[in-house]
Amino acid sequence: TIKCFGIPVYKCREKNGLQKKYVLGIRYHTKKLHEPAIYNLNSKKLNVVFKLSGGLGDMIISLNYILQLQKYLHNSEINFYICGPKHLLLFLCKENNLKELIDDKDLNDNSHAFDVFVKLVRFPQLLYAREEKVAEFSTDFLKLLYQYKMFQAMFPRFFNSGRTCDVQVKMIAKIYNKNRLQTPDIWSNLGNKRYQL
Repeated sequence: TIKCFGIPVYKCREKNGLQKKYVLGIRYHTKKLHEPAIYNLNSKKLNVVFKLSGGLGDMIISLNYILQLQKYLHNSEINFYICGPKHLLLFLCKENNLKELIDDKDLNDNSHAFDVFVKLVRFPQLLYAREEKVAEFSTDFLKLLYQYKMFQAMFPRFFNSGRTCDVQVKMIAKIYNKNRLQTPDIWSNLGNKRYQL
């Protein structure tokens, strides 16, 4: 929602598989969000999607986190998918063995097509997980997902306020002795090394 003098000027809502856009309270666009069958997910593996957003710097930091996560889990039975702006992701994934790429900006945040759905800008935000299936593949990953949920409960403003909380993000990172590249790994599960760009 974008407000001017406290009045909602623009709003975008996703509910029941529909995306609705409003200007000054008047709906001007409705679009059906789909659960694409084209993902060809392997039901015998754990299918994890990270929906990335933000600028180029945010994308690089998010991809660094996902690469570190893959090394940490070292489980070939987990498929990682990345969703976001294709032109940025193709460039960033090219050299990093991140082959599972979804060119679908309309992936609904309520999607249950994947076993685990995480949004990632500064901190991982768990939107959905089949916890029983995650436990079958990796108890370490399940513990990590619980930590995502705990952090979301402790600091909801980081997930609801967008860019308005940038200064607070820097402060919490400093408290946890992190630099910006380490921010997604707030609990230091992947190692407390101070990665440098």
